[in-house]
Amino acid sequence: MVRLALRELVGRRIATGLALAGLCTACLGFAVMTGGAQYTQARLTGDLSRAWNAQYDLLVRPSYAIGTTEEELGLIPQNFSTGLSGGISYAQLAAIRSLAGVQVAAPLVVVGSVNWDLGSFTVPLGKSDSSVMAYRITYKEQIDAGLATYGMDDHIALVAHDGSVNFPARSRTPTLTTGGRTIECAYPVFCWAPTFCDSGVCQPYPDPPSDGIEIWQPVPIAGVDPVAEAQLVGLDKCLQSGRYLTAADVPQRGPDQPGTNIPVLVSARSFVDTNFTADVSAWKPPPPLVAPSLGPNAPGATKLTPVTVSANDLYRQHLPAVANDTDFWPIWRVGHAAYQAGRDRRLAPIPIPADLSVYGHPNFTLLGGSPDELRIPPESKAGWYRAVTASYYSRDAGDRDWQVVGIYEPSCLPGFDALSRAGMETYAAPQVTLSDGRVLGPDRSVGGYIASPPLILTNLAGADWLMDSTRFIGQNSQAPISSIRIRIRSLPQKLELAQRRLEQVALAIREKTGLNVDLVRGSSPQSVSLKLPLGGTDYGTAELWTKKGVVIQFDRAVTGQTIAFLALAAGLGAVLTTQTGFTAVRRRRRELAMLRALGWSSFDSFRLVLLELGILGALATVASVAALLVARAFAPQMPLYMLAAPAIGVVAGLGGGLIPAALAARAKPAEAIAHAQWAGRNRRLNSKLLLGALELWRAFRIEVVVSAILIGAGSVAVGAVVAAGSSFVQHLDVSWLGVYIGGQVRPFHAILAATAACVATLAAAQLATLAYLERGQTLAALRAMGWSKLDVFKFIIGGGLLIMLPAVLMAAAILAGAALAAGAPQSAVELPVEVAVGTGLISGFIAIACPAILALVARPATLLRGE
Repeated sequence: MVRLALRELVGRRIATGLALAGLCTACLGFAVMTGGAQYTQARLTGDLSRAWNAQYDLLVRPSYAIGTTEEELGLIPQNFSTGLSGGISYAQLAAIRSLAGVQVAAPLVVVGSVNWDLGSFTVPLGKSDSSVMAYRITYKEQIDAGLATYGMDDHIALVAHDGSVNFPARSRTPTLTTGGRTIECAYPVFCWAPTFCDSGVCQPYPDPPSDGIEIWQPVPIAGVDPVAEAQLVGLDKCLQSGRYLTAADVPQRGPDQPGTNIPVLVSARSFVDTNFTADVSAWKPPPPLVAPSLGPNAPGATKLTPVTVSANDLYRQHLPAVANDTDFWPIWRVGHAAYQAGRDRRLAPIPIPADLSVYGHPNFTLLGGSPDELRIPPESKAGWYRAVTASYYSRDAGDRDWQVVGIYEPSCLPGFDALSRAGMETYAAPQVTLSDGRVLGPDRSVGGYIASPPLILTNLAGADWLMDSTRFIGQNSQAPISSIRIRIRSLPQKLELAQRRLEQVALAIREKTGLNVDLVRGSSPQSVSLKLPLGGTDYGTAELWTKKGVVIQFDRAVTGQTIAFLALAAGLGAVLTTQTGFTAVRRRRRELAMLRALGWSSFDSFRLVLLELGILGALATVASVAALLVARAFAPQMPLYMLAAPAIGVVAGLGGGLIPAALAARAKPAEAIAHAQWAGRNRRLNSKLLLGALELWRAFRIEVVVSAILIGAGSVAVGAVVAAGSSFVQHLDVSWLGVYIGGQVRPFHAILAATAACVATLAAAQLATLAYLERGQTLAALRAMGWSKLDVFKFIIGGGLLIMLPAVLMAAAILAGAALAAGAPQSAVELPVEVAVGTGLISGFIAIACPAILALVARPATLLRGE
């Protein structure tokens, strides 16, 4: 029986070769897909583990903290803590810490912001060799990555070569006396002379000639538990100078100061993205000396090099002097931003009128006679996005002195991995990006959209002093904590088990406290499109919010897609083998019937067909293993288990051959011997294309359907890869983790699509070629009777179109239906459908090429002789 099976395979060389090529493709495709799936699974498991490892697991907030937009989108806005003002009591914190599953519970008390005088933006001025030199200094600032410029102030400075600047008693308006003349130096005129006299007491001027303006900036304050913060993020290891906060650091009244000392850690940097520029021009005023006025520059004025400085530079320069001045400003409580969605689905923060009364203070006066409104940043006057409330205090009850125990570097703190940079809102700068890649930072507006993270950290004792409602009007002393970040004890390694553990602890917290609990472990940033007015023009920007639970969704999706893809590969091989068996049995019906008539049993026919297909599967396995061994010589990192994958060839050969072998065993000899063959004529049809399609359908209906399904499946696979774009699950791809993982699985999807397309093409080529071989003698007779090679070619194309057209229509319908069900716009499905249709047509035409080439090179006389 084995010898007969081998002889039959050798005798049908072309058919055997096509079947063997199909099985080899299925075996190699399964091997490559197996290796690709395992490699992709390992890579993604590692990436998911990186994203899963977070600084904390749960985020607890009061219910009011969840805004409407957050509820609708299911995303946590960045720097959400800036808009919080208490809501969690110390009793609720204690209840959370008492739970057995809680390892660390780190509270965050958002106190508010105070207005810091960062000192003077100073512009040095040169002395004149004689007489007086006049300077005009125009101050302006640039914010929003340079897109918005605001004028700040305009000064005229007089620098005298000799003389004196005099401050009369009971007056703050000085005079300049030089060259026998005296003029008043009232704002916006400032004067310098070698001698400085105050109430009749004269001395050399203490500073070289210069001009300047004071720069004010809101500085956010937060209270933390130093022990919990050290356990959670390692804040104690990020000190640039000084020491760490302890529980022993408590607010206390200074013996010689009106204010109370508040122990704090101060950030080494400011996140405010503002640059200040001073444009300077100089001239020598003609005698007699008079107080100049603002207006066009004097004739002959020379423009000097502008002077620039950043807000961060001024902040750093001010740090050594923080403890020297008493802070007497009220505490500003800042609210959340609200949003509205535009027609283009972009969010736009809703502007609100600026309440500039919060800048008022009864004891505040700028030096030098400057108007008090100069303390208000120009961008703050332009409008707000967050409501601001000032918590005032009586007399000196709220005066404080910042006792700086240490300076910390925010960039040292271990933020989340780039795949899951979420949750570090306490210390991280917000990220709002323009379309050209420029990043926008906070400005000096207390009610601006982009909020700065806290720059001053105190312990809970200091926070309680600042949140005392009996001292500061409106503060929440009953429930001062804004949020609690929680790390769970001993989480399981398996993601599904860890997820259940997190949910159990979250539910316990919810039941015990009634607070809102979010699972932030396994979260990932997601880009949200915004429309922001910058410098009077609306710009499209992107802001990073936090998508919760991405890792769990991806872990489930990765496992499911791996199983599905491997099953698809095995299924393609089995279907191809089944079609091979069907075609072989159909062509050999007369032969098998004759053997049955000569005494063969049904089981003998079954065994012969199954043995032939098993031999084909074994040969395909050997050939595939040999090819993989050659490939491994060039790629040693290829895993050894891939060499076992081609064994699917034997399984597919035997499994796929069961149905054809059963059909061969059930065939009745009389019906098979009497089976009518096509005579090559049809009086009703003159179209060779239509005739070829009808005759292929008449003889090979099942094979035609299977081939069309295979080509359709291959086309859908290719179109789906295009449709997914940069992800394998479109609804997850909007997060950073989704974008990254989409890039990781894209090669695997390409292997899948290529394998499916190749198997489909081989199946169609096999059917078209075997159908031609079965009709070889009839077509040769028609050639002898007058059919041209073109007629034969049209006949073959007709059969190919019968396979192609239903396949591409099926692929287009499946992709369009999937897009409709997912609610995707029409523009998103046009390209995938076009690619799928193109793939189907290419596969069909390649399948037609095989029999077409055989028909073009064949000689009718040879075919008629049966050679």
